[in-house]
Amino acid sequence: MDNKILLDKNGIKCIKFTDNTFNITFSVENSRSVRPFINLNLMKLLHDLNSDLFEAYGAVDINATERHISLLFKDLFSDLGIPQYYYNFAFKEDTTTINDTIKFTISHRDQQDKVPSDAMCAPLTHCEFTCTLINNTVGQFTITAHVADSELCNSSFFEKMVAMILYKVINRLKQFITTIT
Repeated sequence: MDNKILLDKNGIKCIKFTDNTFNITFSVENSRSVRPFINLNLMKLLHDLNSDLFEAYGAVDINATERHISLLFKDLFSDLGIPQYYYNFAFKEDTTTINDTIKFTISHRDQQDKVPSDAMCAPLTHCEFTCTLINNTVGQFTITAHVADSELCNSSFFEKMVAMILYKVINRLKQFITTIT
């Protein structure tokens, strides 16, 4: 499969590499510093900036570099026959990174924390989240996501829908970091 560009808008690019691997790249700039935003609180910030997409957020700190997180997405597409989704994952900072690169891994956890019985686990199996600090005020992000085999994930409609939702989430993050002083 050739790389398929799903979205390229306002500096946010989403590419499908294979049936199961997606890549998202974008840059964020802040007049003071980008670094204070790149930590274990990033997922909470994404949740708070996108309350129209997320119904619930829960977190438990495991240690200084790992947090177990539960996200429940709002039931946005039940009229289209698409179930409500949740995702339980470990968000872990890679402390072995060097120079100005900050890495996080997201890995699936089987535990279901207070989710509706008819909600489905999002098909994300693993994700690498990297921020390279170009300088103190600019960060270049690369997110590589691996999804489980699924007929739904391989449909063109679903790909575009997910790309647009990711665009909305990331664009809000970019706007927030850019404007905060």
